[in-house]
Amino acid sequence: MVPSAPLVSVFRALARRAVGAPLATTVLGGLIALMAVIYLAFDVAVDTNLDGLISSDLPFRERQHALDEAFPMLGHRIVAVIEGGTLDARLAAAQALEEALARQPELIDSVFAPAIMPFFERHALLFDDVATVEAQLDRLARAQPFLARLAADARPTGLVALLAEGLERGNEDLAFEAALDALLPALSAAGDGRAEAVSWLELAAGGTGAAPILIEVRPRLDFTRLQPAAAALRAVRAAAAEAAAGDAGVRIALTGPVPLEAEELEAAGAGASSAGLASLALVAIVLAMGIRCAGTVAAVVLTLMVGLAATAALGLALVGTFTMISIAFAVLFIGLGVDFAIHLVLRAQELTADGRPWPRAIEDAATDTGPALVLCALTTAAAFLAFAATDYVGLAQLGIIAAVGMVVALVASLTLLPALLVLIGRPRALARLPVMPRSSTRTASLALIALAVLLVPAAAGVRFDGDPLGLKDQGAPSVLAFRTLLADAERSPYYAELLADDADEAQAMTARLEASDAVGGVRSLVDFVPEDQTTKLALIADARLFLVVPEASPPPPADAAALTGALERLAAVAPNDAWADAVTRLQAALTTTPALAGALQEAWFRHWPQALDRMGALLDAGPVEAGDLPPSLAARYVTDDGRMRLEILPATPLLDTEARSGFARAVVELTPQAAGNVVQIKGAADIVSRAMVEATLTALAAVALLVALVLRRTRDVMAVLAAVLIAGVLTLGLMWLLGLSFNFANVIVLPLLLGFGVDAAIHMIVRARATGDTLSRTSTPRAVVLSALTTLGSFGTLALSPHEGTASMGMVLALALVMNVTAVLIALPAMVRARA
Repeated sequence: MVPSAPLVSVFRALARRAVGAPLATTVLGGLIALMAVIYLAFDVAVDTNLDGLISSDLPFRERQHALDEAFPMLGHRIVAVIEGGTLDARLAAAQALEEALARQPELIDSVFAPAIMPFFERHALLFDDVATVEAQLDRLARAQPFLARLAADARPTGLVALLAEGLERGNEDLAFEAALDALLPALSAAGDGRAEAVSWLELAAGGTGAAPILIEVRPRLDFTRLQPAAAALRAVRAAAAEAAAGDAGVRIALTGPVPLEAEELEAAGAGASSAGLASLALVAIVLAMGIRCAGTVAAVVLTLMVGLAATAALGLALVGTFTMISIAFAVLFIGLGVDFAIHLVLRAQELTADGRPWPRAIEDAATDTGPALVLCALTTAAAFLAFAATDYVGLAQLGIIAAVGMVVALVASLTLLPALLVLIGRPRALARLPVMPRSSTRTASLALIALAVLLVPAAAGVRFDGDPLGLKDQGAPSVLAFRTLLADAERSPYYAELLADDADEAQAMTARLEASDAVGGVRSLVDFVPEDQTTKLALIADARLFLVVPEASPPPPADAAALTGALERLAAVAPNDAWADAVTRLQAALTTTPALAGALQEAWFRHWPQALDRMGALLDAGPVEAGDLPPSLAARYVTDDGRMRLEILPATPLLDTEARSGFARAVVELTPQAAGNVVQIKGAADIVSRAMVEATLTALAAVALLVALVLRRTRDVMAVLAAVLIAGVLTLGLMWLLGLSFNFANVIVLPLLLGFGVDAAIHMIVRARATGDTLSRTSTPRAVVLSALTTLGSFGTLALSPHEGTASMGMVLALALVMNVTAVLIALPAMVRARA
C-alpha cells in the first residue's frame, strides 16, 4: 500500500505539530483527560438490570413485559430455600424469617410463605388424595393416646417412661412403633452427649419431610445503584442467618433473580475493576520487557490512560449508561489500543538506529505507520460496530464504545504519544525479539495450513450455549441453591407461563398443553381449590368426633435423676441391641454430665407446642372455594380484570441447555403466546446466536471491503483474508477440543477476530511492500509479537475473573489472539513470498 500524498501530509502534519509543541500537546491531552474524568464522576451510570441487554421490542420480550405488568410481584424476587434439620425446625425457621422481614417494610415489599400460611396449615389434608387422607387420619388417631400422654409430661423423662410402658404392655393402645425407629437416632446421639432435635410432625405423618421449604421475598429495588437490592439483600441475609441459627442442621440459602443478579454483579464488578488494573499493569510489564526504556513505557501507558478516560466519556455520552457487558470496553481498549503505540514507537526506534534525530524519527514513524494504523483502526472499529445493528443491546453498546475507542487510540497515538516521546527523549536501542527464520517459514506455513484443514470438522462442532446460569460464579451460594431446585421438576425455577384472557381460555390452553409429553403439568388458581372435597371433609368430620389433639402444657423442669430412672426401666424392655446400647450410653452420659437432661429437653421438645397446633389445625378444615383462597395467593394467578396466569411445568428436570430448549420449543409450538423464563432464555439465545452470525458476516464484508480499497492488490487482499481464515478455523477447532463453547459474553470473539486479525497482517503486507520482503530485518515482526504479548496480557486478565462469562470472554479472546499471531507470522510471510 502506497499512501496518497494528501494522506501522508495529514499524518506528517499531526506528528509535526505534536513534535514541534510537545508541552502544549501534552497539556491539552491532560485537560481532555481531566474533563473526561469530571464528566464521568458526575454523570456515570451503570444499568444493572440484565433484562435490558436484549432489545425489549422483540415479540417474546413484549409477551414477558405484559406478564410482568399483570403480575409485578413475580418480577424481582429473592427465594429463600430452607433445607436440613427436621421438618419442625424448617417450619420454625420459616416462621422466624417471615416475622423478621415483616418488621422491615422500608426494605421488603412483601413475603410469600405458603408453607406457614394458616390457610394451608388448616386445609393441608384436602390437597392430598382420598387414600392419603384416610391414612393420615388413621395414623393420627392411633397416635392420639401417645400424644395425649406425652402432652402431660413433655420432657425426656416422660417420653422415655412412655416408651417403656408401651413396650411393657406389648405395644397395645400406643402407636409408638414408628416412634421407636424415629426416636432411636436422637437417643443414640444423646448417648454420645449430643442433643439432636426430634421431629414430631414427621413422626406423626410417618414421613421424612425432606423437601425444602421455599419463601419468596420481594425487595424494594433502586436501579440507579450498582447493586439495586443491596440493602434489602443484606437484610434478608441477616434475617436468614438468624433464623437458621436457632436449630442445628437448618440451612437457608438465597437464590432467585435478585441474589443471582447481585452475586453476578459482584463477580463481574470485581472482575472488571481488577481486570482493568491488572491489564494495565501487565501491558506495562510486557512493554518494559520489549522496549527496555522506562520513559517510553511511561509515555505509552499515559497515552492509554488519557485515551481510556476519553473513550469512557464519549461512550457514556453516546449510549447513556454502561451495562455489565459494555464495561468490558476498558480491557479491550487497553489490549487493542496499545498496538498503535507499539508500532509507532518501534518504527521510531528503528529509524533512530539508522541515524535520524529522535524528533525527526518520531515524525517519520508517524508518517510511515499512519496509513496502516488508520486501516487497522477502521477494520477493528468495523468489527465492533458489526453488533450495533443487532438486537443484542449489551454487545451493541460495547461495540459502539469500543469502536469509538479505536478512533481515540489512533488519534492519541499520532498526537499525544509523539509529544510525550519528545519530552522524554531518545530511548536506548531495542534488543531484537526473536523472529522465525525465513528458511523454516514455508514448511511451518504448510504444516499450519494442514492443521487448519484437519480442524475444520472440529471447528464446525462449536456450539452456542444459551444457559445464563453457566455465566455465573458456579460456587456462588445462589447458584448452588438454584441448581438444587432444578433437580425437582415440580419445584424447578425454570418453567413457562401463559396469560389467558379468562377461565375458558385457560381451560382450553391447559388441556392442549397437558397432552404434550414435554409438559409435566399446568398449574393455575383452580389447582388450589381441592378436588373430592365432599369425601375428604366427611372423613375429617368423622375423625373430629373421636380425635382430639391435646394442647401443650408447660413441662416440669428437666431432672437428670428422674430421666436416669426412666432409662433403667426402658433398658429392661429394650426391643433390640441398638436400643439397649443407646440407653446404656445415655445413662453413662447423664452420670458425667447431668446438664445433658436440660439440653435434651430443649432439643427434643423445642417445637412440640407448634407441632401439636399444626396437627390440631388439620381437623379444622372446611370447604374451600376460589373466593376462600388467600389474597396473596390469588393475586399471583388472577388479575383484577379476570386474566389468568398459567404455570407450565416440565415433565423432567431441565438440567441442561438441550432439555430446556426442547421444553421451551414444545411449549411455544403449542401456545405461541407463551412467556416465562425458559421462553426468555431460549429467545435470547436465538437472538444472540443470530447476532453472532450477522455480526460476523457484517464484519467480514466490512473488513474485506476496507482491505480491498486500501491494499488494492487482489493477492494481498486474499493473503490477509486467508491468514484470518486460518486463525479462525484454528480458534474454533481448539475451542471444540478444549470443551469451550460460545455464550452470551464471548460471542464478540468471531467478528472481533476479523477486526484485530487483519491488523497484524496489514502491517506485515505494508512493510513487505516497502522493504522488498526483508521483514526479518525490520521492526514490524517485533512490533507484531510485542503487540500480541501486550494484548494477550490484557485479554488474559479477563480469564481470571470470578464471573464465568467474563472469564470465558478472556479465554476465547486470548486463544483467538494466539492463533491470529501464529497465522500471521507463519502462514502470511510464505503467502507474501509466493505472490512475488
